[in-house]
Amino acid sequence: MCYHGTQYSGSQIQNDIPTIEGELTRAIKIICGDVKKIKSSGRTDSGVHAEGQVIHFDSDTNIEIKQLTIAINTYLPKDICILDIKRVESQFDARFSAKIREYQYLFTNNKIPNYLDKKIVKIPNKIEFDLINECASLFVGKKDFKRFRKTGSNETTTVRQVESLDFRLLTHHNIYNHTELTTYYVASIKANSFLYRMVRNIMGAIFETNRGKYSKSELESFINNKESSFKYAAAPAHGLSLVKVHY
Repeated sequence: MCYHGTQYSGSQIQNDIPTIEGELTRAIKIICGDVKKIKSSGRTDSGVHAEGQVIHFDSDTNIEIKQLTIAINTYLPKDICILDIKRVESQFDARFSAKIREYQYLFTNNKIPNYLDKKIVKIPNKIEFDLINECASLFVGKKDFKRFRKTGSNETTTVRQVESLDFRLLTHHNIYNHTELTTYYVASIKANSFLYRMVRNIMGAIFETNRGKYSKSELESFINNKESSFKYAAAPAHGLSLVKVHY
């Protein structure tokens, strides 16, 4: 499924607050009736988007799969869409069966068209491409990321395996003015799983190193847990999207 997270207080259901899970639960129950709590591959922050979120739910409905997809989408807001529904084995779990999760973060120091201003983050300073790649390499591997989770998180273990963190430069044609180009960067990060706000904190640390507030050696020291408290600002939520979950 995919969603534009701007109007929602994250993916996890909350009472009297619009969330992705809340809208999904409402729509699925209208069609299937017997559904209990749905479960996702992982929660996303307020303002974070998704292009490849995966959820599972149990239902005894006999509605044909293609029609079920259409029916549920009918009751979802326009900024949330189920792309596909499949029947799975009873032991499948959207969260615990996942092997790799992949996020992307979009940013630029150029002008952003209005229709992309909730998808791409504008940073004010020059982007030092070699430096951000050097910083990225510091995060790859099996490490304790306890400094990079949101304060108050309650994960039982903070060790995660980051498979890759890559940056590339893309050029986008303005859909309203084909002669106008927007150049932006895409950071792609893959890991077995992520701590709460881990990706935004990683990107924030790289951004602040890029602008010279802290050095690469300070970042390396911080990653190795030689400092006691998080000193970097988290990157804005709207540049982040969950793009794929591998099973």
